[in-house]
Amino acid sequence: MARKHVIILPRSSNQRQRHRLVPPLGLFLVLYASNTFVMPSLVGHHIKSKTSLYAEGEDVTETTTVTIKKKLEEFKVGDEVDAVIAAKQRFGTLCHINAEKRVMLRASRKHCDWLNLGERVKAKIEEIDLEKRQAFIVILDLEELVQNRKKTKTTKKEQTFDPQAVEAVKGMEAGQALSGRVAYKNSFGVWADIGSAVKPKLVFGDKLLGYKLRVGEEVKLKVVDVDTAKGRCSAEVEDIETLVAGRPGQKEISTLKVGSVHNGHVALISKNRATGVRVDIGCVKEGKLKKPHPVYQRGQEVKVKVVKVDLEKGRFGLEIVSE
Repeated sequence: MARKHVIILPRSSNQRQRHRLVPPLGLFLVLYASNTFVMPSLVGHHIKSKTSLYAEGEDVTETTTVTIKKKLEEFKVGDEVDAVIAAKQRFGTLCHINAEKRVMLRASRKHCDWLNLGERVKAKIEEIDLEKRQAFIVILDLEELVQNRKKTKTTKKEQTFDPQAVEAVKGMEAGQALSGRVAYKNSFGVWADIGSAVKPKLVFGDKLLGYKLRVGEEVKLKVVDVDTAKGRCSAEVEDIETLVAGRPGQKEISTLKVGSVHNGHVALISKNRATGVRVDIGCVKEGKLKKPHPVYQRGQEVKVKVVKVDLEKGRFGLEIVSE
């Protein structure tokens, strides 16, 4: 279509009188009806900086690229389409295929978990239901795609085991007697220090017995299993029932009071040492240490004070007490 002509009125020398340049309504309508648009010079100046002004009589064709979505009737079963993962919902995964509405992806939940939102994939239309206005697609080579991603993830997670620990377990065998001390314990188990790079994980017939052991106390062990490739081994404590007899069990979080002071041991250290240190104070759960020092080591003895108890979430916070 032809653009309306633009006439810019002269700029007034008196800037305070610009509003007087606006033509009366009648003149405006007459000029508009004659395919001419009139505006004050100030507005014209602003538009000139934003768009192009065309000479009188010049026809301009404006073109805009618009993607027109197809109706479901325009698709056929078996058509290959480019699909985009649009949304993952409880009832399934939705995709865009440039249709009037999103279509459902037919795949197991386990396979869909490996797909990323916004990801483009090659798909094929498997079913079209015009009455319900819905369609279903399947991703080509989905099984191969998922297997490749699993292999990539496994490769990234490959661990490098301590060569000293691997060397230390080579001379060990099941049934071997050892002596050591309890190194540290947490919600994942109890470990012992036997004076080498390998720290055996202690196994118990009753898990609660293990948590009654005290960090640092001497224990006699018997090797149960050895994993030479990973440099790991497990062992059981000899006569543990007699060793921990009469010792109290773990305290409940509800028994903790804000301000109370406890002696504990560093139980867990996350990769981010500055924010992820947890301390065992003989409670059913470890407490999170606020503002921990980055040089803490597992099993290290610390004196802490309870600063927060959250019974609803089952957790509590601690801070170091200066000696």
